[in-house]
Amino acid sequence: PTLSDTVYEIVLNNFLQSDHPRFLQTIDEWPCSLYNVRTIITSVQENLKRHPDSHPLMEALALLFSYNNQFDDALHAYLKLGKGDVFGLILQHGLYEAIQDKIALLMKFDEDKAIALLLSHPNRIRVNTVVQQLEREGEQELLHKFLHAVFKKDPNSGRDFHYLQVALYADFDPQHLLPFLRQSHYYPLEEALEICQKHKMYPETVFILGRMGSSKEALRLIIDELQDVKQAIDFVSSQNDDELWEDLIESSMKDERFISGLLENIGGHVDPIRLISRIPEGKKIPGLRDRLVNIISDYNLEMSLREGCNVILKADVVELAEKYVRGQKRGVRVDTSAVCASCDERILRSEKKGGLVIFFCRHVYHSQCIIPKLSGDRTGTASRSTRSSTSGPNLEALSGNRASIIGEGVPANLAGSLHCLRCDREQRRNTGVAGDRVSRRSSAKIR
Repeated sequence: PTLSDTVYEIVLNNFLQSDHPRFLQTIDEWPCSLYNVRTIITSVQENLKRHPDSHPLMEALALLFSYNNQFDDALHAYLKLGKGDVFGLILQHGLYEAIQDKIALLMKFDEDKAIALLLSHPNRIRVNTVVQQLEREGEQELLHKFLHAVFKKDPNSGRDFHYLQVALYADFDPQHLLPFLRQSHYYPLEEALEICQKHKMYPETVFILGRMGSSKEALRLIIDELQDVKQAIDFVSSQNDDELWEDLIESSMKDERFISGLLENIGGHVDPIRLISRIPEGKKIPGLRDRLVNIISDYNLEMSLREGCNVILKADVVELAEKYVRGQKRGVRVDTSAVCASCDERILRSEKKGGLVIFFCRHVYHSQCIIPKLSGDRTGTASRSTRSSTSGPNLEALSGNRASIIGEGVPANLAGSLHCLRCDREQRRNTGVAGDRVSRRSSAKIR
């Protein structure tokens, strides 16, 4: 049988005064319907004033808040305690408003889960809200981790804070600064350059100088500070500036190791003779013989590849030419109902002699109809060499309104200049209409 609320509250108050772990266990095991939850919450809060560091009391208070549907207070208690199913509580009860001012506590509780939660609900918890709170709390490292996660998910979503991230990367995650600089276009170059110079981050400084257009200063930094021949070559080749090659070669003449490195790596970018001819007489270059042998071998390989490519290219040209000729030799289908584009008589049943002229535009003419009209007009496009019309059908590799097949009876001197009269008329008509429109527009403007 169930006793009155007062009896259970007396028992709980007894544990509250003398045994905090037992009090927590009892709160966890007893149904909350046996006692007045609000009364016990008040007693626990009073007791916490005397024992603020009691974890069992804080955990019991969080449970009591949950029983009383005070989920915001339960969440805050769990976060202060540093234990409990905080993220389950948030997701189950939608406590997104409640965590707006608890971002730092939430990230200290569990960084990975907190960042995943913040990124999965960008409309409920905005990036600027998180940034402002973490800055206000002075949690710069947590701010970096959050913005880094935002950038990885979508480089554009946090672009308003990229100016902050340069310094954050430099302080907490230097190895990811260069990839960030390459991907982002939303940070001030001058400030980023100052930060990188302050931290002596030379590869990052070189990149920013290159983006700012200070290529010569960037190259000097590579040569003087990094002393990396390969990086110098990669940088100069990426800038596509012949003057930089001159600067690199000139600067390398002071250091035998640089000359050796250039001889080893520059072959694919600059003619090696350009470098070899600049080397001072009597200068000792480590590994010079091996470098020269490699240059000659690379040159022979390049020539061999070129010859192979030329052979393949010639074979392709011959194959395509033969394919083109085969295509041009194929017949052109003429429908039985086709009529001459000049006299409008049937093509295949006409009594007119002399053969047909078929154009790629699919207009067909009797040769007797088109030749008289073209005899006085040979101002068409330049003719191409054709076979004699007396030896059978001639094929013209022409397009548009030029002839596809020229039948017998067409003089050889006209074969190359045949063009479709109907298409010419339509083209002149369209050109005239367009010109008339232009003239009308021009006159309208003048008026």
